[in-house]
Amino acid sequence: MPHVEPYNGSTDPIDHLESYKALMTIQGATDALFCISFPATLRKAARAWYSDLRSGSIHSFGQLEHSFVAHFSTSRKPPRTSDSLFSLKQGENETLRHFVVQFNTATLEVRDLNEDMAISAMKRRLRESRFTYSLDKTLPRTYAELLERAYKYMRADEGSSDRRSTEFKGLKEKRRKGRDPAEPSRPSTDGRVSPPRRNQKSPRRRTPKPTRPRYDSYTPLSAPRVQILMEIKGKEYLRRPLPLKAKGLDQRKYCRFHRGHGHNTEQCIQLKDEIEALIRRGYLDKFRRNPPTRSVADRRPPPTEEATTNQPMVGVINMISKRLGPRTSAEGEPMKKLRPDDVITFTEEDVRGIQTLHDNAVVISATIANYDVKKNFVDNGSSTNILFYSTFSRMRLSTDRLERVSTPLIGFAGDAVSMEGEVTLPVTVGFEPR
Repeated sequence: MPHVEPYNGSTDPIDHLESYKALMTIQGATDALFCISFPATLRKAARAWYSDLRSGSIHSFGQLEHSFVAHFSTSRKPPRTSDSLFSLKQGENETLRHFVVQFNTATLEVRDLNEDMAISAMKRRLRESRFTYSLDKTLPRTYAELLERAYKYMRADEGSSDRRSTEFKGLKEKRRKGRDPAEPSRPSTDGRVSPPRRNQKSPRRRTPKPTRPRYDSYTPLSAPRVQILMEIKGKEYLRRPLPLKAKGLDQRKYCRFHRGHGHNTEQCIQLKDEIEALIRRGYLDKFRRNPPTRSVADRRPPPTEEATTNQPMVGVINMISKRLGPRTSAEGEPMKKLRPDDVITFTEEDVRGIQTLHDNAVVISATIANYDVKKNFVDNGSSTNILFYSTFSRMRLSTDRLERVSTPLIGFAGDAVSMEGEVTLPVTVGFEPR
């Protein structure tokens, strides 16, 4: 009789039947032998069920198999699907190896495994670590590639853990050997007893000092700090963090800002300080939970025409080229003019000497911030007005007039350039009274 684990009615009957049929097939058993040998694999509730069968009611093993499965159908294990993999989660103290082994065992029970769903499930249910950072950077194309990368990080983590364990044991043994219990303690000058001197100094265990926050209060944010970091990563205004020099860091926690272990990204004080500094400098206003509103006192009224025309000229700018694109609303319709009562007209004298069917630019003179600008070219094109900081400085304009702008300037090639801010300058065109 082939050996089969006895069935008591508490486990999946299909698993028991598959094992029984496989072993009986190897023995070359006939259908009658299948029926005769089957009761020997049953016990407890399953044996009681077989004993209650009416004599002469079973005519084939197929009929016995169908009756067996129908009676113990409540013990059947529900089939595992790809969606069920999302129920798995790496524990707080669970190692990467243990979780991956458990996860892979679960995938073996899934029929028609969806590899993309399995990759997504493992990525979402892992704790934050160097492995998850690698998955965020480059997602594997197949489940086999995911397991191969996971095993690499397993070996790296286990090797690092073994080295730390060896160093700790060596340090402990070194301290034990350096202690001489027979040497008396030395009294100090203030009456206290100090420990005996040793010829060889044992290394001191230094407790890392916790980093103290830079600010007393912090701006409420509308998004997690790790999300803000992923959006501003690579920007030139984001400063690099100080390296983590302290030993004995928690290897189970990983910080994406420091790119090292010791604490989670959301708990990083340096990242918290850096985001707060950028908010106060005006770069991250969109991440404020309550965006700031300008008070009435901060709204400076535009300089009047009298204030700009009566002041003496500070300097002369020979040429400024400006391009004005058609202003449209969100629906694509042309926007209304700000001052529809102002009409610009040209007479026949203005077009004298100019060929028709042309796209020549309109050239005007204007006074901008008390500078006499001789030539302003106005034509269709980009609606961006750019003033270089060097020109801004030479015009003796105060930096207090700059309003911070968090949105970068996108060039025609797609490259982003951060701006110092926006400034509103008084412009006078024409002569009195118009």
